[in-house]
Amino acid sequence: MDVGERAARRVDGEGVLSGPRSVVLGLDPSKTKIGWGLVHEDNGSPIHADVAYVDGSPESVRRALGDAAAWMASHNLEPSLAYVEYPFGGRGGGHGIFESGVAVGYCEFAARLFWPRIALDRIDSKRWRRRVGVPTPPADLPARSTARRDWLKGQDVDLALQLGFELPIVGVRKRRPSDDAADGALIARAAWLALESEAPGSPQRVTERTAA
Repeated sequence: MDVGERAARRVDGEGVLSGPRSVVLGLDPSKTKIGWGLVHEDNGSPIHADVAYVDGSPESVRRALGDAAAWMASHNLEPSLAYVEYPFGGRGGGHGIFESGVAVGYCEFAARLFWPRIALDRIDSKRWRRRVGVPTPPADLPARSTARRDWLKGQDVDLALQLGFELPIVGVRKRRPSDDAADGALIARAAWLALESEAPGSPQRVTERTAA
């Protein structure tokens, strides 16, 4: 279903919204958490960002996305497009990448259960960060290091807050905005930017912040 068809489905002959408002969803799954965020399809403005905790089983992923689906239904929202972050490498070697891949598979399967008509695509963290304008880390931070990861996560939180997302506060000893929710929010933003750039007659959108 293209943008025009979705608009026709949402608006009746008198210009009144007749169905759920179409939104764009971002999903950042791992074996312990799923960060997710929503933006309006028509203008990319923030709606919601949250994080759900899972135990690595398909049942827990289904419950987590079921809760997200219930929240959206209660606000008359329906995702038409979702980007899912997938692993492109990282710490932990092959086993870690395998576990991340399984988490992605569970997440995509659950998403199709709750939103059968959703368009799903995958994106790695380097691409979505570049697309939304997260700066490049300083050269003195080693690749795949904890310091580099923490720096990027801090930038993700800062940008999500600047865009207007309200992030849940997490942590026990150190309370902080959830970087998982921030990532879900920015992935949704990246998906919207891609949707806008590909729509017939739509100008290429620019990011709010230029990557360094």
